[in-house]
Amino acid sequence: MPMTDTPAHQLPPASGQNQNDSQNQSGLDPLPFIQQMSQQITLNSGLLVCPATLLPALAVNSWPGQWQASTADGVMQMAFNRRNDLAVCFLANNQTLPASEINALTRLRDLLARRLLVFAAPAHADTLRALGLHCLSDGGQQTVWQFNILDYKQVPDWFNAKFWANPENWDKYRW
Repeated sequence: MPMTDTPAHQLPPASGQNQNDSQNQSGLDPLPFIQQMSQQITLNSGLLVCPATLLPALAVNSWPGQWQASTADGVMQMAFNRRNDLAVCFLANNQTLPASEINALTRLRDLLARRLLVFAAPAHADTLRALGLHCLSDGGQQTVWQFNILDYKQVPDWFNAKFWANPENWDKYRW
């Protein structure tokens, strides 16, 4: 059953959990990664994408900023009316990723979020790398991946005035 998009202030807190108990089913805690990102940028809004069964295990009320939750199918139906500061996505631990999750990741990366944080099984490494994500941490059963357009492509050392089309050298050397 797909979960409807719900603002974070309406999400029920998980029963008997506190800030340190926001671990997913594999035991990897997303909160330190989110707090690290909140030190780098201001997190006003976030988007949590996970299976509906995983939501009660995540204490999103303790995460910085306003959070909205959805499933992968719900992401595909979201209107593009604003861009969230961060999207956190938990992928299924299947051997192969379903097309709906790959499409949701692409939509999150391109439209709905400035930064993307993905928790996935190590078997999904090739697919996530192909989508332009970088591995942040390998937790054994789950790895953490990030996409940030600002550090997506490192500037090569040859891309400077010395080795490139330099107007000072236009009439001095034959190319």
